[in-house]
Amino acid sequence: MRIAVFGAGSTGCYLGALLSAAQLDVSLICRARIKDAIIANGGIHISDYQGLDKTVMPDELITEPGEQLFDVVFVTLKCHQLPQALPQLLAITHKSSELVFMQNGLGSFEAIQDRLAERTCVFGITPFNVLQQGAHFHKGTEGEFVFAKTPGMEHIPRLCVSTALTAN
Repeated sequence: MRIAVFGAGSTGCYLGALLSAAQLDVSLICRARIKDAIIANGGIHISDYQGLDKTVMPDELITEPGEQLFDVVFVTLKCHQLPQALPQLLAITHKSSELVFMQNGLGSFEAIQDRLAERTCVFGITPFNVLQQGAHFHKGTEGEFVFAKTPGMEHIPRLCVSTALTAN
């Protein structure tokens, strides 16, 4: 299963690092400054208030999505960026792909839902804060990622929790 985190900023990099640490095939689609910081640091460094302290390198860091296709795409953009991202989201997915929208804004998905009718679209929740300093992403509050239950997401919540519980 090929996984992408589209719009990887603070929470997207934290999620991508957890998935990478769980030995999943993860690509981050991010801005050049994020990619450069991760490369300069030798990977994404994640930590949390309970002692998690890991540095991992995702399988791929992408600034301009090309012809790669992904089975699961976590969309971690800001709500107002979704309409402009639709062509890229459609280009990097296939009809069996699952898109997991991690936005917190009310009504953000309804504005684009009809244009993604041929994809499985579900929601996820990030109920905690992530502080970014360069390529270091620190989860400073309690909570775990929550994802809709779908075939592609069957093992991901368990892997994220088990990775977070195994500090270094």
